[in-house]
Amino acid sequence: MKIKTLIVTFIITLLVSLPLTACGSETESNATATARQSKGTILLWHDWTGAESAYLNSLLDRYRQLHPGVNVISVAVPGDELVATFRERTEAGLGPDVLLVDAGLANELAQADLLKDLGERDDIDRSRYLGAALNTVRDDDRLYGLPFSLHTQVLYYNTELAPPPPLTLDAWLSDISNTRKVAFNSGLTEAFWGVPAFGGRVLNDQGQWVLDRGGFVNWIDFIKTIQATPGFIVDTDPARLQTLFENGEAAYYPADSRALPQLQAALGEEQLGVAALPGGPSGEPAGPILKTDVFVFSWVAGQEETNLAMTLVEFMTNLEQQSRLIVEPMGRLPAHAQVRYGQNLAPAILELARQSRTALPVSFTQRPVWNELTRDTSDVNELYRLALAGIEPSNQAVQEISSQIIQEFDLDRVESNLDTLCPTLENDETRVVTLWHDLQNEEAEALADISQNFTDGCPGVTLELTYYAFEELNQRFRQTVQQGGGPDIILETTRLTTQLAEDGLIRDLTGLVEPAFLQQYIPGAEEAMRYHGRLYGLPESVEVLAQFYNTDLVDDPLLNLTETSVRVSSDQQFALPATFFYGYWGFEPFGGFEFDSDAKLIVNDQGLVAWLTWLQNAQNQQGVQITTSPAEAQTLFAEGEAAY
Repeated sequence: MKIKTLIVTFIITLLVSLPLTACGSETESNATATARQSKGTILLWHDWTGAESAYLNSLLDRYRQLHPGVNVISVAVPGDELVATFRERTEAGLGPDVLLVDAGLANELAQADLLKDLGERDDIDRSRYLGAALNTVRDDDRLYGLPFSLHTQVLYYNTELAPPPPLTLDAWLSDISNTRKVAFNSGLTEAFWGVPAFGGRVLNDQGQWVLDRGGFVNWIDFIKTIQATPGFIVDTDPARLQTLFENGEAAYYPADSRALPQLQAALGEEQLGVAALPGGPSGEPAGPILKTDVFVFSWVAGQEETNLAMTLVEFMTNLEQQSRLIVEPMGRLPAHAQVRYGQNLAPAILELARQSRTALPVSFTQRPVWNELTRDTSDVNELYRLALAGIEPSNQAVQEISSQIIQEFDLDRVESNLDTLCPTLENDETRVVTLWHDLQNEEAEALADISQNFTDGCPGVTLELTYYAFEELNQRFRQTVQQGGGPDIILETTRLTTQLAEDGLIRDLTGLVEPAFLQQYIPGAEEAMRYHGRLYGLPESVEVLAQFYNTDLVDDPLLNLTETSVRVSSDQQFALPATFFYGYWGFEPFGGFEFDSDAKLIVNDQGLVAWLTWLQNAQNQQGVQITTSPAEAQTLFAEGEAAY
């Protein structure tokens, strides 16, 4: 009786399980079903090489086993020859039935009318594919290909030379040294991943040009900084940079995930680390370009040949075959929307998947703009190179690039509009905004002019400006706010920001300001407005220290501290204010001095003792006037007693 019960239970379970299994798998298309009995030949072209080509052939072998009547011929064509060769063969009525190419090449072939439009086929399940991947070959109702795999840039590191990299560019910059180097490709395409890290984009969701909003300029300036930073090997030759990394001469190497098999072969799986690229100063993640490998169909192929080739593409993009991509160390991710990433996968694949979530796809409609932006021989690329070389100012180069692209593609540019910044008021409603400051003379006049422009552009809003001396401003603000009053806005030095934020006297603006808005600011200025990573203000202007010199007394400024022992004398004196604020610059030449983000703990004191020692010795040098009074130093210079 128990045996019969078990048999009945097993049969019932089997009957229930079979429909559930069918629901969990993809529905086989008519083309695939009929292909099992079909016969014919499929000619496939691709530009994959090495381990990639071997992996591709293994998938083709699986298809051949399931379709013994179909002969699949796979031909590898060098990527730099593929377009020209395909065009030539197509014009002769020959060529492949299907190609596996990068979406950028697919766009070029589609623009040349060399590909079939699959938009009207009703046997394609578009929901199978990731939307971002499908958009690289889709233009409204037209569909020029089907996505197979994705790849993007990641940060490789040698685990024997360096720990897992920091999450931000600033922390990464501090981590680099002559014993822990970076092989960095500064080419526009290869280095573009840093533009989104500074809040930049090429086009917004409305198709408007926004690359000139600040993020691109800040990223160019960052690259210019690392070009002069020990430990960064900056080049545009990917082969040289990869060799440096493989030979252990560089600890870090930002590069395409396609390099994963080759790098694992060179270093070994244990020694090769993979991480997401570091993010920017405002918490924005790096945004490398998301590249898509797609299957496209030749327009000269007949309907039967295309249908047969479609069975191969459906097989290569089904859930089972796509899932193999995350098991094999190919540096590629599946384009299938239903593939799931378990924590038991290789760490390199999980990091690549994490990076892909912030990678930027280039849609079919945006591709012409992107191609012109990154074409190596374009004026755009030349301007970019001139900016990196310091020949062209970064902001000027970006403005020229923007003007060229906007004119060529007839794009709209996002313009600053005061109307969008004005508060929304009801009819006849008025509002007074109070602002306290410590500006005087010309600075106060400039603030008044700006305030008037704002009130003129925003009817119903009045700005009420109140001046307090610097010593009084902070104290009065604290007392008034603690009593429940105070101004709406305070314009003050960032030296007070940390304490005001810690005491809860100023508002956290993090959720009120879009990260893209912050890209227009100098990164250091915006970062100075943060406490515990939260934003507590917006920078209005930057004040820096500079060296003044009297041209009636000397011809040139002091280039370094060593020159003081040679050029400073009783006739050419050096008035040096040595308070902590005015003397802070001297730490850097001796190795630096740095607080943590909360200005509480010293995280780098290398330059502290050396700078103080130099100051002590300089006091004994004739002509060096060290004082703790900035006013005294300024008087010595203004009256001609000091040359510097």
